[in-house]
Amino acid sequence: MPKCSNLAPIQSRFRWYSILALGVLAGVAAVTAARAANEGYAQLTFSGVLSHAPCKLDIASAHQRVDFQSIPVKNFYDYDTTSRRTIIIRVLNCTFKHSQRLDVRFYGDEDGDQPGLLAVTGAARGFAIMLTNEQGQLLRINQDKVSIALQPGNNEIRVFASLKGANDAVKNKTIRMGDFHSTASFVLRYP
Repeated sequence: MPKCSNLAPIQSRFRWYSILALGVLAGVAAVTAARAANEGYAQLTFSGVLSHAPCKLDIASAHQRVDFQSIPVKNFYDYDTTSRRTIIIRVLNCTFKHSQRLDVRFYGDEDGDQPGLLAVTGAARGFAIMLTNEQGQLLRINQDKVSIALQPGNNEIRVFASLKGANDAVKNKTIRMGDFHSTASFVLRYP
């Protein structure tokens, strides 16, 4: 039977190998981190949705920027609303296994002074973004939807955005100038 004193050289070598292994791992980690710092770091995020939707949303429709550009404040006092900007949502390669209709609903922060309109942030105040359908009817944010009958192939939904002055701000001529921003999302539904 071996004595405990015979294990001392083995334990010593084990500690030495453990320290050596930790040192090598630390070195590899440092080289990897340095290489990542020198060559750039990238991350990929994957996501998606599996569905039985009869159409595919055009990627250009999914991320749109509506630029109202520079608008004179007097336009609100003269006309109450600004000229409208067209938003086109395209759906592609439509087939009809499940649905022949498409509903689109818009979501965002509702304006406190003008219910149903999309609130804006930034320095400018006294107005909100109004969405309407092709017939000029208000599409209340978070509530109303626009619907179309789908045709085989590609289809479009047109929605219009304009700026509408709040009644008190127009009446008292207190619309504040400056930059403004807002974000809305939309959801496609095939009922």
